[in-house]
Amino acid sequence: MNRAPVGVLPAAGAATRLRPFRYPKELLPVVYEPSGSDGSVRPRAVIEFSLAAMARAGVRRCVSVVAPWKLDIVQYLGDGEDSGLSMSYICQERPRGMAVAVDLAYPWTQEATVVMAMPDTLIRPSDFLVNVLSQHDAYGADLTLAVFPTNEAERLGPVIHDDGIVYAIEDKPARPRAANTWGAAVWSPMFAELLHSAVAQADPAPPSPGHGRP
Repeated sequence: MNRAPVGVLPAAGAATRLRPFRYPKELLPVVYEPSGSDGSVRPRAVIEFSLAAMARAGVRRCVSVVAPWKLDIVQYLGDGEDSGLSMSYICQERPRGMAVAVDLAYPWTQEATVVMAMPDTLIRPSDFLVNVLSQHDAYGADLTLAVFPTNEAERLGPVIHDDGIVYAIEDKPARPRAANTWGAAVWSPMFAELLHSAVAQADPAPPSPGHGRP
């Protein structure tokens, strides 16, 4: 079994909250940094921070799930050489939720430890995934969440936990029970199988052309 960590970067969301803005939010420049000896600067998109965190954690190949209208992400990242990763891409035709998007990478990640990060979130410190992966391995966990404090839990996904055990994850609750949110995850092949099975039961693939009901 290949236990080398593989990155998964889900970037196929519809971004409905940003409409009518139609540019991929993952490519928004959040900093400008020096790029050469001539004093020039280059924009650094928010998605690059997630890839850099993966590379720091030992990830060498990453699968990004993108929507058809977000192919600018493919053009921007290319083969991943600039990020120190080998990039591949899966196109998700329509948004069907985070679980379905992540599960599309299953054929390429099912036998590996998966490191998933959000492509539109800047998290500090920059080596946070190193710590998450270390804890995951130390406890022999099947799923490890990176949980961070926030004062906007009602807009995010607060995690209800105690002594390291997760009891619930809320989705944009009007009255959050915790002032935190999760922003990345690491999981084992066992969890990948569980997720794959759950997605297949809850959201079966549409019928192939010519095999639908009349």
